[in-house]
Amino acid sequence: MPSSSHSPGSEAAACGVFLSDLCAKRGVHQSDLAKNINLMWDQRSDDHHWLEHLSLATLSRILGGNIKRTPRRKKFNLIVLAALHLEWTMAGGNGQSPGLKDVEKVWEEWLEFRQKALPQPSDQSVSDSLSSLSPSSSEAASRIGLSDTEQRRYENAYGDVGLSLLEAARSSDQKSALLLGVLRCIDDHPGEGETWLSEASSLGCRQATGLLSIPTPSERKHAAVGIALEFASSPNSAPAPNGKRVLLLEGAARAGSGEAARLLAAHYDKQGAAGHAERWSLAAARLA
Repeated sequence: MPSSSHSPGSEAAACGVFLSDLCAKRGVHQSDLAKNINLMWDQRSDDHHWLEHLSLATLSRILGGNIKRTPRRKKFNLIVLAALHLEWTMAGGNGQSPGLKDVEKVWEEWLEFRQKALPQPSDQSVSDSLSSLSPSSSEAASRIGLSDTEQRRYENAYGDVGLSLLEAARSSDQKSALLLGVLRCIDDHPGEGETWLSEASSLGCRQATGLLSIPTPSERKHAAVGIALEFASSPNSAPAPNGKRVLLLEGAARAGSGEAARLLAAHYDKQGAAGHAERWSLAAARLA
């Protein structure tokens, strides 16, 4: 995790220090990073809902800490993805190139850095904040860890769709709680998965109750993949919840489902995204 001798006084400055240290420790120069940001933006057009382009001047201000507000999450994602990809290229480009899952890990490092670099609110202020919520919202906060950190983590992991699911699940939407539980189980976060599944189960979701009856995380993950495929293959899953469908399919495919990879290839082929379609088609062949 990047560390610095600087003592940033604001979250925006702290983020600049973090990203600057991240680049320095990976031997990434700002001029090269700016070029790679443009390259990543052009090459990852299908991921633009998780990324946001920025100019060289904006990049310079961010890395120099000369900004008043913390960069938007999507800008952060693109900066980190470009830096990681540049490091990978300079190292010879061996193995799989960095992706959004690697960016998520860096985001977790940033959250830790931020917590240590900035003054934290007192217990009393946290208590006052919770007491200002409605009784049902306060209860949900204690039950599922309602926090900005959670919101940021889910946005970074799943983009705008993740935020939508989180908001709905916090409002006691049964299906959203189930889908978050399924996604977190698939992505190897069994504790969070169990929390959301428990929420969905308490709202009467039989699928969530069934998953909770499976004792081991690996077996529960396997069953969660099945539910992800079931939802994604349902005629009711398209076209409106298309983002949710793709999220579930990508998670299931990463977990080793050849059927999910095949469905993703067909989805991207229909969208005209030839590169993604080919990648998932090859993955489906390997997993067959």
